[in-house]
Amino acid sequence: MKSLSINKYQAASATLLLASVGAFISLYLWNATVTATGVVCFTGCESVISGEYGKMFGVPVSAYGFAFYGLIILLAYLRMNISDRLLEKLMFSVLVFGVAYTLYLRYLEFFVIGDICIWCWGSALVIILICIVQYLGYRRDKV
Repeated sequence: MKSLSINKYQAASATLLLASVGAFISLYLWNATVTATGVVCFTGCESVISGEYGKMFGVPVSAYGFAFYGLIILLAYLRMNISDRLLEKLMFSVLVFGVAYTLYLRYLEFFVIGDICIWCWGSALVIILICIVQYLGYRRDKV
């Protein structure tokens, strides 16, 4: 059975696209938080993003998400143009941190806040998809 793998350009391109979607979600939530305009949401987005866990050190969590996706975009672009194991390790480290923090935030939603933000779950899905794409691209480089 042939295993699924993609080359580094495909992985970087897909990562750029996915991270752009994640950046858009974060920017949308950040704007809604800063301007207090609210979000289009049929779940508990308002209580999640505007509650006590919606900010870290006085900055909306979505602003950190936007910076996170910006870093992923930069690393994916560099990975497209430079072949360096350090970039792979840095991307891996950033993604591990992103997944861990996302899991923590989802824990807070379920067990502490008691509400679900569909936009936040969309961002979580984006991070998971980026991890899968990066793994498939990394496997190809190793074969």
